[in-house]
Amino acid sequence: GLENVTVTMGTRAMKARAKKATTTTKPNFVVGFVYLLATQLTSKLLPFFINTLVARQLTPEEFGVPTVHFYLLSTVILTTREGFRRALMRDSVSDASLRYAWFVLPIGGFLSIAVPTAVLWSQNISTAEPYGLALAYYGVAAFIELCAEPYYIRAMRLSAFKLRLVAESISTVLRSVLTYVLVSKTQNNVVMAFAYSQLLYATSMAIIYIASTPKALAKSSTKDTATVKLIGIFSVQAVWKLVLAEGEKAALIAVAAADEVGVYGLVASLGAAFARLVLQPFEEAAFVIFTRSVSSKTSSSKEKDVFDALLRVAIIFGSMAATMGPHYSWLALRVLYGEKWASAHYAAETLGCYAILILPLAVNGITEAYAHAVMSSSELNSSNVWLLVCSLVNVVRFVSVVSIYQSVSSFQPLRAVL
Repeated sequence: GLENVTVTMGTRAMKARAKKATTTTKPNFVVGFVYLLATQLTSKLLPFFINTLVARQLTPEEFGVPTVHFYLLSTVILTTREGFRRALMRDSVSDASLRYAWFVLPIGGFLSIAVPTAVLWSQNISTAEPYGLALAYYGVAAFIELCAEPYYIRAMRLSAFKLRLVAESISTVLRSVLTYVLVSKTQNNVVMAFAYSQLLYATSMAIIYIASTPKALAKSSTKDTATVKLIGIFSVQAVWKLVLAEGEKAALIAVAAADEVGVYGLVASLGAAFARLVLQPFEEAAFVIFTRSVSSKTSSSKEKDVFDALLRVAIIFGSMAATMGPHYSWLALRVLYGEKWASAHYAAETLGCYAILILPLAVNGITEAYAHAVMSSSELNSSNVWLLVCSLVNVVRFVSVVSIYQSVSSFQPLRAVL
């Protein structure tokens, strides 16, 4: 079928690039950005509209479970791969050292069992219940997705952006369509509909990457201590970033009512749509460029000009969202999700605050991509300390505001700004 033809084309393209892997090449930023942007548009935009149809059929309580509870579970497990990605995609890392990517499997396998089990135990839930079974399925799906990680890393080192376009587009569209079909037919078992869809997504991603990269990684018995250390540093940093970015959601689940969690999940998803569609591919393409052209410690004025240009573009994107978002937040909710969601307590105000946050997020994304590409191990350790401090301050701030306002919905706009 079409998928097999596309995967075969991706395999041939990767083999052609592999012949040039021993030489230092600088991937074209524009080409990489275009492919990554196309990936986001096809794998996020179409599913986004399908998901709006799903949200219209659900109550805030039903919507909050898969978009906040299950999303947080998957994020915790998949954080395992971030350290491997950041470290092994550096140009200074040899192809032989890519064998360390396989260590993501035992670590991810352990977390795929431990995290759902801990949640089930803490909430005294059995897998005989739909929520418990769906939780277990999300753990399995996360591990299946991690099985493709060694192949993904190799593909990105070869700048195989087209393969990523194919994999994410097919997998995400399949997930969204299945979610809509199952929710429409079985509205009494929403959590299982999302769980089955997530399993399909993970399986599709794994099959495409594995089939498109038959010869995965070079073999070597030499221990690369520097690479192992780098993986550890970036992994620690990923954990601190997880606390900073998602610690608030964990606290939200603990203290908020179910309908408030649902409103938060929908607003956060819509508020981050611009960041996912435009800023994320922009940042990822920038990281690939910086790792190839700057990590060699031979930075030039040309590379500085590239950084300055990317930063200016990020500021333009962020400023557009910050100036227009607050004025159209209610209208966006009304058009996409209907009166029920638009009239939800503080939903429009919170969405407007998320739009303002796009500007600092855009600047942070480019500067972080540059920093991660050029920092030494000691500098990365120092940044991890500051990241930990910011993470703790963020969580403490959240808990403090909860204790003052006694309600999550009453301070959602303030939380988004902070």
